[in-house]
Amino acid sequence: ARVMCFTTGFGNFLAGWTSDAFHEVGGGVVYEGEFNDEPQRWHGGSAAQSALLPTLDAVLGVKHGSKHSKTYLRDMRKYMPKGFREFIICVENGPSVPDFVQKSTSESLKQVF
Repeated sequence: ARVMCFTTGFGNFLAGWTSDAFHEVGGGVVYEGEFNDEPQRWHGGSAAQSALLPTLDAVLGVKHGSKHSKTYLRDMRKYMPKGFREFIICVENGPSVPDFVQKSTSESLKQVF
């Protein structure tokens, strides 16, 4: 019963306003007096909005294959403070851990990576 209450009740408010259902009823949510009273479409809460996981992906050289995943993860950066976004970009453009491991002469390092 609790799961149903969450998914059909409170959980709807955490899902955001990007679904087709909101698009059909006017394109999003209007915040009266803000955004020129234009409907806004916002994503719901996601761990991808944290800088931690994208930074770890950048450090470890994780590449997300699908176009949808790449687009979604880039969109989530818009929810981060500017300094966090800039830090992730610096890490992405910095020295590559996978390249370091690949060039290493340590077979044990290559094996655990």
